[in-house]
Amino acid sequence: MPKTYLFVDEANLYLAARKKGWQIDWIRFLSHLRTAFDIDKAYLYEGSPTKVSIRVGNKFATDNEIAGQKKSKNRYFGKLRTGGYTIRHKPVSTVAGKNKCNFDVEITVDAIDTLDSYDVCVLATGDGDFIRLVKYLRGKGKDVHIVGPKKSNKELKREARGNFQTISGMRSHIERS
Repeated sequence: MPKTYLFVDEANLYLAARKKGWQIDWIRFLSHLRTAFDIDKAYLYEGSPTKVSIRVGNKFATDNEIAGQKKSKNRYFGKLRTGGYTIRHKPVSTVAGKNKCNFDVEITVDAIDTLDSYDVCVLATGDGDFIRLVKYLRGKGKDVHIVGPKKSNKELKREARGNFQTISGMRSHIERS
């Protein structure tokens, strides 16, 4: 039986669903993909709140507000771990007034570091920055599937070679109620 690893670019999918007016339930997401792909290990990459990433109006959050947000986020990460994810997180930064927490390098390194542990890679993103990773994994004999927004990078979709599924097609199975 082939071993399958999942790598989730949380922000990429979160923002795509939010633009369409819905939210992903990450536990339901993993459960659905476990049914579809028999996932053996799942990684989820998500930012942690910082003083500059949380604002109340035009002001930065207070130390108490940050502490509350971090406590809430840690509880959330605990639920995700219990639900089967290995969590990778780092502080969110703010660039030109927008929150940013890019995990492209971390996802790529984890996918390459664990290469000998899986046969199938499910990459949950629509980010074209992963095209080279997909090509690399295929060159190493891995079966690669992409789960992403309908408006994913066109070259990434093409590189999926028919192994591309949209989150909107899974919405009834993965939407937060």
